[in-house]
Amino acid sequence: MSGPARDASRILRLREGWQLARTSPGACASPSELAGSPLEWRPACVPGTVASSLHHDLDRAGPYDRDDWWYRVRFRMPPEARAARHRLRFEGLATLAEVWLNGEPLLSSRNMFLPCEAEAGALLREENELAIRFASLEAALAAKRPRPRWKSALVSRQDLRGLRTTLLGRMPGWTPAIDPVGPWGDVVLERIERVEARSLRLLADVVDNVPRLSLEAQLASVDGARVEEARVWLDGRSYPLELEEGTPQRVRAEIAVPDAPLWWPHTHGEPRLVSCRLELRVAGEWIAIDGGRVGFRRLALDEADGRVRFVVNGVPVFCRGTCWTPLDIRALRADPARVREELERVRDAGANMLRIAGNTVYESDDFYRGCDELGILVWQDFMFANLDYPVKDAQFVADVEAEARALLARLHRHPCIAAYCGGSEVAQQAAMLGLPASLWSNELFTQRLPALCRELHPGIPCFPSTPWGGALPFHPSTGLAHYYGVGAYRRPLHDVRLSQVKF
Repeated sequence: MSGPARDASRILRLREGWQLARTSPGACASPSELAGSPLEWRPACVPGTVASSLHHDLDRAGPYDRDDWWYRVRFRMPPEARAARHRLRFEGLATLAEVWLNGEPLLSSRNMFLPCEAEAGALLREENELAIRFASLEAALAAKRPRPRWKSALVSRQDLRGLRTTLLGRMPGWTPAIDPVGPWGDVVLERIERVEARSLRLLADVVDNVPRLSLEAQLASVDGARVEEARVWLDGRSYPLELEEGTPQRVRAEIAVPDAPLWWPHTHGEPRLVSCRLELRVAGEWIAIDGGRVGFRRLALDEADGRVRFVVNGVPVFCRGTCWTPLDIRALRADPARVREELERVRDAGANMLRIAGNTVYESDDFYRGCDELGILVWQDFMFANLDYPVKDAQFVADVEAEARALLARLHRHPCIAAYCGGSEVAQQAAMLGLPASLWSNELFTQRLPALCRELHPGIPCFPSTPWGGALPFHPSTGLAHYYGVGAYRRPLHDVRLSQVKF
């Protein structure tokens, strides 16, 4: 017999006490130079952006890309935590960011969609100061870059194509002209005790009508002790796991759970979820790692006769819903309670699918958990839209691959995910300019992203772009369509049938 397992990690979300200040581009290169500058420090909202702290009039432009912006916060390290291992995690930095801890460089980031982290133990003290510099995007864009093969009239600056940042605030006529700059994701100090599971993968599926859980994890010990035993708990039932010896240790398992309930879209059944927890025994003590809640369901795609139809647990699903945009255009994140309230309104309206479009941002964990719990399918674009992206640039492609791997590692556990898509209207934009089909797409969208999806989230379809299919990618009678006939052009409802819209 053994007692309850102890959690492997504790987190401290650094949300209070932040300040921000503006400088001209390149005026201060490190925190040590801030003290001699006459800066106006103001309270800052974190997670959030400069706009969520300072911008109150949505009708007024917010050209925050022009300047450098500094954020800083002071925090104490709990005395009882000093013997553990510590890591600072940044869940979203928009966009060109450098981070210092107690005056020492910690990390840099140039992709607002890529979470980043760094070991912080050697730099931590009893009293700490964290500083982040967000460099001027306008100054960075002044550098000469290769021209695109074609241009979009929807985006204010074509050279944004080479930066991994959102088009929100930078598409005239589509959103308020408010540049998103700042720590739009949580900043977290994580304390790890005894052991952690790196790259924990939990894939719930239904194979031959039997729910199955595929589990894979790489284990890392904090103090050098070996993991002696491993098990996984599913809804209160324990399943022993076999350890693969080596350095690092690994655990892999395929577990049949015949009596597990199935997850359904709310329009077709109940979205049943099963709690999952990995436990590892180190030096006689059980350490718990929360795996969240998983949903067992089988998803297939019916593409016969040019259609796109999702089949869940053998039942065709008529998908109806809308595009989801950030509830707070300034902060890019919203309070979890508000996210839940809006998702419940979506469900109560009868919608069973939401699309995260490629001209926005990846959503919060609260959003995807809410869709799991409420039975709402999610169509997930990668963050590309309307531009000719520099896919021959090796560094750009490496940044995109890291971004995609991080997203898939985060989303593969969620039964709500129904599809991935290379982006929004990339192929359509090129085709509407009259360019040849060879320029409508590229290997990033047709090969690399789909390959990553097959590797890290098998069983979920990945489309190169939306719209897609047919002699022209925007023809509504084949594949994916962006159809505006009824909603935008006010045609009668029967126009949907006459236009032969498939999806």
